[in-house]
Amino acid sequence: MAAIVASSEAAEAAAVAQGEAALEAQLGKAPQAKPPHVGRMDLAALRELVDSDELESDETTQWVQARDAARRARADAERGEAPAGEPLDDKAAALEAVKRDGLALARASEDLRADADVVAAAVAQNGLALAHASEALRATKDVVLAAVKRDGMAIHAASLELQADYDVILAGVDGLRSENT
Repeated sequence: MAAIVASSEAAEAAAVAQGEAALEAQLGKAPQAKPPHVGRMDLAALRELVDSDELESDETTQWVQARDAARRARADAERGEAPAGEPLDDKAAALEAVKRDGLALARASEDLRADADVVAAAVAQNGLALAHASEALRATKDVVLAAVKRDGMAIHAASLELQADYDVILAGVDGLRSENT
């Protein structure tokens, strides 16, 4: 576990260094050595650079994605979970993952997104996981009811027919009330 955390920290540091060098190169500046106490670019400077249209968005996007992936991998490793980018193809692993985080359903295979047990476990943990369920299960009243009772905003992921269903609307209102109390 410590090796995964260390490697993801190294990957994040490399992605940040690569991104900063790319930003400076695009702006015509030579990369500068920073004193050890100076951290990453401050948010205001980064926003100014992004808004200035002086950056090539593909390169910027690539290093931001690499940095974020490394951060997610480190956080997952610290929690003892499979890496966030790792797809879930095994039903047992998917059930375990969605019981901890319902939104892990997004990483599940299409077959598992259509599996009633996996989706039920996901929406029981986080109603918004309904958005990642198969179309058929988003049109299943029992599944949608469970999701909107957990989180009223999950109604947006339900089929149009169920979005107009009286019972689903009432359950969604109750789900919204329980979130705010």
